[in-house]
Amino acid sequence: MSCLSIQHCGIFILGILIRFSSSIEIRQITFNIPVKNMKLTNHEIAYLRVGSQDVCMEACFLDPNCVSINYYPTLEESYENCELSSSDDYLCPEDFVFSKGTVYFGIQNQCHGAKCYEQNMTCQSGFPPEGYKCVAPLCYEGPLGMEDKRIPDSSISASSEYGKGTYLAKNGRLRSKCNKCVWAAEENKVGEFLQVDLGHKMVLTKVQTQGNVWMKDQKDEWVTEYYIAYSQDRNHWQNYTKDGNLTIFDGNNDGYNVVTNDFNPFIRARHVRIVALDWKGHITLSAELYGCKPP
Repeated sequence: MSCLSIQHCGIFILGILIRFSSSIEIRQITFNIPVKNMKLTNHEIAYLRVGSQDVCMEACFLDPNCVSINYYPTLEESYENCELSSSDDYLCPEDFVFSKGTVYFGIQNQCHGAKCYEQNMTCQSGFPPEGYKCVAPLCYEGPLGMEDKRIPDSSISASSEYGKGTYLAKNGRLRSKCNKCVWAAEENKVGEFLQVDLGHKMVLTKVQTQGNVWMKDQKDEWVTEYYIAYSQDRNHWQNYTKDGNLTIFDGNNDGYNVVTNDFNPFIRARHVRIVALDWKGHITLSAELYGCKPP
């Protein structure tokens, strides 16, 4: 692969580390050839105005979480825009988009295939001896927006819906107070699912589910077992597994209480399905997803 090396920046960073730290770590990164009129979105960790492309590259070198940059002109002749990103076009091809006038640079990212994510840690590329290091927890989790409706109705879908305009996918939000504010499948069969589009790739740490009591006829209905499938592009799906085996989660055992299941390791995805395997009465489900935006 043809590459543009900035190993000379090591002299600059070495001086900084000697001044402020007694333990010296020298980062070494190499940029791949530039890609014109393309940029990576949704993973920015810093916006800078710089005087040259070299300065933008040095800024990426100095930030251990930076693995790619977007470089594009401003209206002022003496400055250019520099965006540092914590991901790259290989890890997040769905976020690699056309942008006229932008030049994209990704580094030779040693975190591809690293084991950090399996340990729920952040991977930083460019550090010897392995070429990367695992640091700090990957995520400080919070609810992603099912309950408080930050996730819009249009981003919630399902394999099927019971009735006409009643038990819709968009009603599958955790802790809904109203009657029939829950998703229910049209038929009781294995493989029915509630699907959520998070808008962009997220780190998922856990899921909460709840059943429902239809007050009209007092029939308890909930999902007792399910598995998780996830995707980056909604076309290619992967099941959540451990040691190569499908992970089956225990669901609810009544219609009221919330049940929490953790993901260990975390999931990194944009699209998520909660797929029913077993149920009481009828496949009926509401949910919340927890996690954070990737660092």
